[in-house]
Amino acid sequence: MLCLFPLFILGYGQEVPKGANLVIFESDSLANLDLFKECILTLTSEGYSFDQIDKDFFLASTKPIKPNKVNMEYRLDLSLVSQKIEIRSYVKSLDTFSSYASGLGHQSENTWERGANRSLSTSLWRYGWNKQIEIAGKIKEKISGSISYSVEQNK
Repeated sequence: MLCLFPLFILGYGQEVPKGANLVIFESDSLANLDLFKECILTLTSEGYSFDQIDKDFFLASTKPIKPNKVNMEYRLDLSLVSQKIEIRSYVKSLDTFSSYASGLGHQSENTWERGANRSLSTSLWRYGWNKQIEIAGKIKEKISGSISYSVEQNK
């Protein structure tokens, strides 16, 4: 019996691998510095502010953002390698939890985790992943290029 499952495909024509956590925007129309600047301008116009922008190594990290009505934060990291912008997201629940690891109960905070195409569509990981895709789409609206997705071992 042949069973066909619909493929999870975004509007960019490539199937998104399960567990994908890296969105790559590639442009051959701009030099590295110009591509990096355009990406920074795009994020700035979308309301992002930055913790770090390193023009020498083509790295940028946004300040954490807390969406309305969701008890979490996310941030985006950009890096540029050979006319490819790599977009990563990191998410963190702001809920505290009780830890009894030391034998005594104390409140602990969650740590940053990579956003990814995994789990439920309402998960923290998926929220970060959706932001990566959203930003890649905004960059593509301004710069000609292509978008691809990859599973990257966590850095």
